[in-house]
Amino acid sequence: MRPRRHKQRVSARPAMLHETVTRGTPNT
Repeated sequence: MRPRRHKQRVSARPAMLHETVTRGTPNT
């Protein structure tokens, strides 16, 4: 279980993931 690996992947597009979880609308 290495959260660091996931962090790097999420760093590629944190805005998209955050927007989808915060507003529920994909900001692609």
